[in-house]
Amino acid sequence: MATSTRRRRRTVASTPSPSRSRFGEPHAWVARNRDVNGPIVESPSAPSPISPIASARELAAGYALHHRVYELMGIGGALVAAGYLAARLAAIPAPLRVAPFAIVIGMIAADFVSGFVHWACDTWGSTSTPILGQLAIRTFREHHVDQTAIVRHDFVETNGHNFALSIIPSVAGLVVASPFARACLLATATFVAMTSQIHKWAHQEVPPVLVRALQRWRVILSAAHHTVHHAPPHTRNFCITTGWLDRPLQAIRFFETLESILTALTGARAARDVDIDVAKAAAPPPR
Repeated sequence: MATSTRRRRRTVASTPSPSRSRFGEPHAWVARNRDVNGPIVESPSAPSPISPIASARELAAGYALHHRVYELMGIGGALVAAGYLAARLAAIPAPLRVAPFAIVIGMIAADFVSGFVHWACDTWGSTSTPILGQLAIRTFREHHVDQTAIVRHDFVETNGHNFALSIIPSVAGLVVASPFARACLLATATFVAMTSQIHKWAHQEVPPVLVRALQRWRVILSAAHHTVHHAPPHTRNFCITTGWLDRPLQAIRFFETLESILTALTGARAARDVDIDVAKAAAPPPR
């Protein structure tokens, strides 16, 4: 009897999850029925025209050649912009004692940017949204369907979009006159560029030794902190650079309030609410 039980357990454990494999058998449509007090329910359903619920394979297939080119250009542009800003900053005599403050401010700013972008791409639009749908939203939706996909992405696919985004604070640093403001913006650009890599490390089973130390000391996002976001209803811990701002933003209900304001002004509904409606419509009637 014990041997039979162990065999059954091994059989269950070896069965791949349909939402975990990127290159396995064809996936069913993943209907994310996000009941606040219940688990994610995977059930076959058709995609919604407003918020398509796509499989991991279909979302991964959206990574096209032109997106790759955009990411390579973003990495190149970010390195040029940040390098030029660093050179301009180095030419200005400034006391080194302010550097730690600039770095901390940059980390906080990057953490807020990561949280805001993450919340926006998780909450609004779909993969069919013009420009941003395939440029940014697709990646976030793929990550929720297949959390391990980011671990398999190479450097360019992991970091290209964030490097491109980091050009904004770098260019802003070239415009301002204050050396301290320039240092803060350079630090912001650096940590914005690093955010996806930090996020990737939080999903790796065995990240590098130094990274594990920084995670343990809460300098950068840790796996334990980020796990909260991947638990239903997926509306907490959006910040993925350091995670420092998650508690303050939750305390003032920042994202919840912003979502309510946008819904009241535009009538738009959060993507997860649309997903719930699709899942309910596809569910078989009760017997």
